[in-house]
Amino acid sequence: MKKIISLLAAFTIIMTVSCSSKDNSSQENYQVKESVQLYLKEADITMAEDFKSIISLDKSGEQILVFGESINGRYMGYITDKTFTDYRRFEFIPKENETVKSACIGKYGKTAVISVLDGEMILYIFNADGKLYKEYSLDSLNHSTESGIIIKSNGEDFIISVNNEKLFAVSSDGTVQGEIECKSSFIIGFSKNSEDIPTVILFNYDGDTVTAQINGTELSEPEKCSNLSSSAFAVCAGSGEYSLIANFSDGLYGLNGNEWHKLTDFMDNTFSAAELHELLAIDKNTFVAMKRNSNGYSLIMLSEGDISEIKSKKLLTLATFGNADTLLGDEIKAFNNTNENYRIEIKKYSDNYSESAKAMREDILSGSPPDILQNKHGEFSPESFGTRETLFVDMYELIDSDSTLNRDDFVEGYLEAMDFRGKLLEFSPGFNINTMAVKDKYLNGLTEWSFNEMVDVISNRPEDMGIIPFVWGATRAEYLNYLTDLISFIDFEKAECYYDSPEFINIIKLVQENELGMTVADSESFRHELWGKDVDVQNVLYINDLYLIRDSNLFSITSADSIQSVVKAEFNEAVTFVGYPNDMGAGTTFSPDNNRCFSIMKSCHYPEGAWEFIRDSYLTEDYYNSWEGQSCFPVIDIIFTEKFEDEKEVSMIENPETGERYNSDFYIVNTIDDAIYFDPFTDEEVQKYSDFVREAAKHRKRYDSTVTGIILEELTAYFEGERSAEEAADIIQSRVSIYISENYG
Repeated sequence: MKKIISLLAAFTIIMTVSCSSKDNSSQENYQVKESVQLYLKEADITMAEDFKSIISLDKSGEQILVFGESINGRYMGYITDKTFTDYRRFEFIPKENETVKSACIGKYGKTAVISVLDGEMILYIFNADGKLYKEYSLDSLNHSTESGIIIKSNGEDFIISVNNEKLFAVSSDGTVQGEIECKSSFIIGFSKNSEDIPTVILFNYDGDTVTAQINGTELSEPEKCSNLSSSAFAVCAGSGEYSLIANFSDGLYGLNGNEWHKLTDFMDNTFSAAELHELLAIDKNTFVAMKRNSNGYSLIMLSEGDISEIKSKKLLTLATFGNADTLLGDEIKAFNNTNENYRIEIKKYSDNYSESAKAMREDILSGSPPDILQNKHGEFSPESFGTRETLFVDMYELIDSDSTLNRDDFVEGYLEAMDFRGKLLEFSPGFNINTMAVKDKYLNGLTEWSFNEMVDVISNRPEDMGIIPFVWGATRAEYLNYLTDLISFIDFEKAECYYDSPEFINIIKLVQENELGMTVADSESFRHELWGKDVDVQNVLYINDLYLIRDSNLFSITSADSIQSVVKAEFNEAVTFVGYPNDMGAGTTFSPDNNRCFSIMKSCHYPEGAWEFIRDSYLTEDYYNSWEGQSCFPVIDIIFTEKFEDEKEVSMIENPETGERYNSDFYIVNTIDDAIYFDPFTDEEVQKYSDFVREAAKHRKRYDSTVTGIILEELTAYFEGERSAEEAADIIQSRVSIYISENYG
């Protein structure tokens, strides 16, 4: 197949996320309640055909407002009921350059429209008969932007939300009563609740999700509820036992008291949660939503349908950390649609990875785990359970009993590197490479290096050359974590660590003595003469010797294509993947796909079905050719080989004036007026670099955020002069030893 134009491998900057150290034990009373999901069928609402686009849906009592731009270019609203058949209509004709933003319906059938004209908000109020009653200029809101403006009624008054960042109370006579202070919180969603009271869902900086009602310009005392997400696609008044309905990233939820009940994850529908906006609850089992599509938005009714076929399938739950609907949704939908025996439901904890990992761990230990776990960001590790053999399925057993593939189908050494003491407790269909690359001319013949040797190379680099880019503001301890694999001083399978070793003490002393960290050269080299011109500076960092080390912590190596981009485009001269300083044997390693690393629980009634989902969704040529599948090296050997062979493919074109032939698929811009065209891999290069990745696939880099936190904390104290290197090493050794013996012993 023809290869698309290749520039640089995608830059993936790994961010260190600081989580609050507050005690989250109180959150145990505010968990998401799992219940039998609704299975919703979709039907178009024909009324929507009268609209070119729909801007707002709103409900007051039994009356429903559908408002938007009509086919003829005017703006209109339909006041209807839950049957969406009979309606009365009102029209709104904006002034020249006026932008219509939102509309709402309030008491007695009155409606309101909010617009922006020359940066000024204007409020229009219509009587129940559709006649314009009043027009008000909201002068004090002139500073507001023109995006994300929503209006809702509050009795006869109004609440205006701007960008989900600020709320304003406006009286029925057009007076801006003031801003509604949300204090140390940001807005997840805003709507009236089932009692017609304006209510806001907030996420505060203590890490809690809360709801509060709006009274004038004040909020009621916030009430905690389940932590789900820091944003919602739509929020509306609930029905029945639910005060609010919210469309979060992975499905539809109803708020009952302080608990969010999951209503559906849309894994049996043709659309995802992200496509549904402007939501209304007609009753507890029926909803109306604006659905995003290629032509804009359509209006759909969602109601319970015939679920006999779905219910006949065996149910598997998949627990996730983040936006599973986005990351895994396509694969889950395809599996649910094609597999005759099993179906997948998502169980989401929250967007906070550490909090979710803790909740997963508690569910497992309490005997109520999901069937399949998504292990994301290394926050959750099956190996860290002392009773792991009784809790998790050894997937070697599933592979060995699989009639369609066997262990020999995988890249050699990969499965063994993924297992823990001979048990395959988690599995990923792809992996990334952790390494460093340096031009050969600076390595003096080194093909791998110790930390001393790396310091020598760094110290002898050209005066105006930086070390590694984009670490501004990092502490010396954090910078050291980019330059070496600090967690490599642990043998997790033996539950031993070696931070009191001479090798580790030598490393931290070298960093202190040589002041390795962001230097003037680093800062100045990024302000190269090309900066600010019509060229991507990121494409010339190494080719023009602005920086010495290409670090995969900062720039991921995820595929054969990204290997080629490093060798040919980023360096375009002899380069060695020298690996991380291997004083304790770190070198070049791999990490499983961050989003698609799975474990299966022993309590799962259908482990073979869980394996079918993993195998049929991710171990296929179609998946590895998809956008997501190309973001990692394949673990299936034959496909791994094909991916490297693809790097030999080329589309050559000839310059008619010079007769010179060059590769049109691979090029980078080097200066304003020049481009560098480079050749594809030769047979020898394919062999060399595929062998390099195959060797890396035998050496897994393990993560544990608790260990990393301990190391960085104690090293910071050392670098700030609070203790000697030996004292810091002894403290780290003691703390990490206790932790890994308790969790990995």
